[in-house]
Amino acid sequence: MPGAFLALALFTGDVAALATDGERLFVGAFDRGVFEVRADGKTVPFVEAGLNPNVNALLVDRARKRLFVATARGVVRCTLDAPRECRRVGERSSVHALVELGNGVVLAGGDDGILAMGPDGQSAHYSRKLGAPYRAVWALAEAGDGTVFVGATNGLHFASRAVFDPRAGAPKKPSMSRAGMITGDLPDDWVTALSIDGAVVRVGTYNSGVTSFRFDAGALTRTATDAGLGYVNPAGITPLTGDRFAVATMDGLRIGGAGTWTRVATDANDVTAVLPMPGTDAYWVATRRGVSQMVLAGTR
Repeated sequence: MPGAFLALALFTGDVAALATDGERLFVGAFDRGVFEVRADGKTVPFVEAGLNPNVNALLVDRARKRLFVATARGVVRCTLDAPRECRRVGERSSVHALVELGNGVVLAGGDDGILAMGPDGQSAHYSRKLGAPYRAVWALAEAGDGTVFVGATNGLHFASRAVFDPRAGAPKKPSMSRAGMITGDLPDDWVTALSIDGAVVRVGTYNSGVTSFRFDAGALTRTATDAGLGYVNPAGITPLTGDRFAVATMDGLRIGGAGTWTRVATDANDVTAVLPMPGTDAYWVATRRGVSQMVLAGTR
């Protein structure tokens, strides 16, 4: 069996997202808010005023000072050091995805487009109503050259991160390239997950698996489509080693690549997140029943 459990009861409940600051694991539950799993294994609620209990995504910034929580009622930015403080940023619409860019700007994507949050408190909104080409945003990623990829309900869009810099002034209509069903590049326009591994861009979709591209000189070239992976969950693609990656789907966890896949046994079929454990060969695997520590055989 290509997966082995190390701890079966790290956390129980309907889990939607995971994040870590290298010492603590933060667990976002779909309807119970955020929990903190400490190094000693103790789990405590991350209880702060203003936190909506319906969590969709989590992000710890690179400075390990702030936790961003994407919820059904907007995004909340929390300090991790005492005294802890949480503040909502932007509107109260549902937010599905978070990413920190190389320039320190954090993007939050949701039903009302993209909210850009600068490291010094600046913010700007880029939505369909303001001229953006995307609709509801479900996935975000940044390539090594600073290109930002936006996965939306109307395909994949991409442009320089300079388009989403709140320090550049008032929001403007972003000019972006597009890949989708209309261009013949994707079998499904609803993009739920993005992963960038060097020059490889992997795009997870709502009901047509994963399509892989090579990104070079600002252009995408499709290399493979694994439609049999089915329903890919938000943030459901995790690079492993070589050309292998893990895919969290509504019908189980798959590891492999280029049409060769192995199903990994998990405590529930609906797998929502796979996150590397710092300094180890193990991974945290989240499902609709909880979080477990696992070693994915052949991934190192």
